[in-house]
Amino acid sequence: DTDGVTPISPVFPTFATQILRTTSSSATALSQDDLLFAGAVWIDSIDGSDTNSGSQQDPVATIAQGLIVGATKNIKQYELRGTLAFSSNPGPSEFDGFGGGATILLAVGANFAKTVWRDVVFDGSVSGDFGLTSVSDEIQIQKCFFNNGDTFTGIHGFISRSTFDETIIQPVANAPMVISDCVGRTAASVPSLTIDGTAGAVDISVRRLAAGVKLQNITNASAVLTVGVNEGKITLDDTITAGTIVLRGTGTVVDNRTVFTATVINEVVDPVKIKETHTLLGLEKDNRVTITPSGVDSQDGDIDIDFTGDGVNSTTMERQ
Repeated sequence: DTDGVTPISPVFPTFATQILRTTSSSATALSQDDLLFAGAVWIDSIDGSDTNSGSQQDPVATIAQGLIVGATKNIKQYELRGTLAFSSNPGPSEFDGFGGGATILLAVGANFAKTVWRDVVFDGSVSGDFGLTSVSDEIQIQKCFFNNGDTFTGIHGFISRSTFDETIIQPVANAPMVISDCVGRTAASVPSLTIDGTAGAVDISVRRLAAGVKLQNITNASAVLTVGVNEGKITLDDTITAGTIVLRGTGTVVDNRTVFTATVINEVVDPVKIKETHTLLGLEKDNRVTITPSGVDSQDGDIDIDFTGDGVNSTTMERQ
């Protein structure tokens, strides 16, 4: 011991012997936590127990207990399974369904501010209130399912690649909300999603929605909605009396308004008309086209183009 460091007792290695040197036991304990928890608190209402540690092999049973474990271990990632009630505000956190996913019961008093959710089912049969009130309290929802026929309030932020099933959403006023690349479980002719502007000056952008959508209770002059569908049906309810609404994409629009004081800009293209245009031009995909050195001919005879010239220095195409 000439340098002030306690010497390591010599160990002669044999098969399956590993030599470790640590300066304290805490580093080893932390490493064990990382291995046991895999970076997340595990919550399983089916096979878990609130007397468990919350590790991957030893999950707790409720979100309430899971949040206690997360706070103790400074973990902000939660893995969920089973049916779980959510009734608190965990702060910035991420929640993922595993093993078949999880159903989240929105309980009275829940606050989803600054949370991220993936692969879960939202059940609004008890409350349906996400508890968001201000611009900074946004939520992110990805690849989730909104339960059949439920109404969800107090929500804004981002919803992407999720599924609606005759779902009603009442967004927070004066807070932007984006719904992107979502689908509907019902037929496109039936509104899988209803956007309700009861809160007032809502600010909503719907992009590439492959579903039917209905807009209702838009009565605030500052309300702004941009709705884009992919071969979906947009229905304007007769409760729309104010605001600015821009409709885009391919599909159909049914305008049931009786008062026309709201500004509605309809840029939706009917897919039937697109097909009719393609047919008139001979561009439908089933119309085969043959190209030869002398010209172009379509299967139905509607396209007939002659080539003239040497094909090197100049070529003239003339449609017959």
